[in-house]
Amino acid sequence: MAEGHTGRAVGDTIPVSFVLDDAAGNSSATYSTGIVQNADSIDANSPTISSVTVPNSAMKVGDAVTVSISAGEAGLSLNSGTINGVAVSAFSDLTGGNYSAHLHRGRGSYRSCGGTPSGSFVLVDAAVTARATYSTAITAEQPRLPYDAK
Repeated sequence: MAEGHTGRAVGDTIPVSFVLDDAAGNSSATYSTGIVQNADSIDANSPTISSVTVPNSAMKVGDAVTVSISAGEAGLSLNSGTINGVAVSAFSDLTGGNYSAHLHRGRGSYRSCGGTPSGSFVLVDAAVTARATYSTAITAEQPRLPYDAK
């Protein structure tokens, strides 16, 4: 099955068409009775992440900023997520393909993003083999995410 093909829910009939040829070149009749997967679904589409945003807000040691993540489907899980190399935590599914996570400012963490924050996020769906990777610049309400070292 290739990316973008039609996914199938548990119990759906999967259309098939087989013709077998023997060594002499004789062909069988076409077999086209659908296959029913009573316990397995087929996920033909990898999840996608359309955006990751953070508010432009000063942070002090101990503060957390909410990271907003928009994806193409609900029910995804966080495999990994970082902003400027700092791991996010408290990942939550807000339904409808919307998610949130927290970025914490701890002692010894970086002082400033120095421009547009960058990040890397990997979300997985129920099939776990399909992954959405987001590794582009993160949208901030302004072009930087400042930090206050106080």
